[in-house]
Amino acid sequence: MDLAGTAARRLCTVMVRAGARIVLAMSLLALGGCTRKTEPSASAQQDSGTQQPEFTAGDAVVVEAARATFFEAVVRRPGKTRLQVDEPDAGAPREVDAVNVYAIDPRNSGAGLAAGSFAICRVAPRTWTGCRLESRTGDKLSVSDENGQKIEVDASSVLKPTAVTELNLRQSFEQALKRKAFLDGVREAGRPQTTKGWAARPGDHVLVASGNAYAAGRVQKIRKGQVLVVLDGEGKDPRAFSRAEVFPQPPFVFTPTIGSYVCVRPAPGDALWPVVRIEAASEGKVTISDAQGRRRTADLRDLIPLGK
Repeated sequence: MDLAGTAARRLCTVMVRAGARIVLAMSLLALGGCTRKTEPSASAQQDSGTQQPEFTAGDAVVVEAARATFFEAVVRRPGKTRLQVDEPDAGAPREVDAVNVYAIDPRNSGAGLAAGSFAICRVAPRTWTGCRLESRTGDKLSVSDENGQKIEVDASSVLKPTAVTELNLRQSFEQALKRKAFLDGVREAGRPQTTKGWAARPGDHVLVASGNAYAAGRVQKIRKGQVLVVLDGEGKDPRAFSRAEVFPQPPFVFTPTIGSYVCVRPAPGDALWPVVRIEAASEGKVTISDAQGRRRTADLRDLIPLGK
C-alpha cells in the first residue's frame, strides 16, 4: 500500500509540473474523440450506392424529375445537395436534388446490366425513359418501356440506376401492367347497358363515349336517325351521334358482381364519367377501383353496368 501511495504522489507531481498546457491538450483530445465522426470510405459509399458524382457547370445530365420520369439537362450551377440545371426549351432554370441527377458519362453506363434489369434509356435525342433490358446483340440492346414497346438502343445510351430509382422503375412497370390489364378488361366488358326497348328521346339525360370514359349530356332532338346531344359544359351547340352511341344515365337496376366493370357518376368537379371495376359490394354501396388502382365508395344508384 505504501508503494502505491508513493507512486500516486509522484504521478500527481508530474501532472502539476506539466502545467495547464498538458491539461488543455488532453481536454481538446478528449473533446475531439467525443465529437469526431468516422466518414465512410469512397469504396464503401460506392458499394452502398450513396456516393454522388461531382458536377461542374456545363455537364450534360439526366434528372429524375418525378418517380421514374426523366429529362435531359445541362448543369448551370453545381452544388453538393442541390443543383441548378437548364432544361432545353423549358425557359427558366430549375433546382433539383443532387441525388436525382445522373451524369451522362460512360462510367454510369448500364451496358453491363443483365437481361431483365431496369435502366434509364435514351430513346431519342435528349429523350430518356425508364426501360427494361430484354436482350443484347453486340453493342446493341433491345429494351422495352413500361407500355411494352420494344426499342433498340446503343449500349452507350443506357444509364445504370441507383437502388432508389430502380425501385421506382420496378413499381412504375408493375403499375403499367395493372393499368393495361384494367383497360383490356374495359374493352372486353363492352358498352353501358340499356333496358329492353330503351331509345333516346328529347330531354333525356344520356351518356356518350369519350375515349375510355363517357361524357354526359341532354338530348336536344332526334333528326334523320341521329341523336343531337348538348354535352355538359360545351354550351348550347349539339353534337350528332348515332342511336348506338347514346346510353341512358343511371339509375339502372342490376346486381353488382365483383370484378365487373361499370360506368360511375363522376366526383364533383370532374366532367367525364369514368369506367371502374367493382371490388366489393354491400347494402347499396360498392367499392370501386380505377385504372390507377385508386379506390373509393359509390352508391349503386350512381352506376350503370357495361355489357355486350
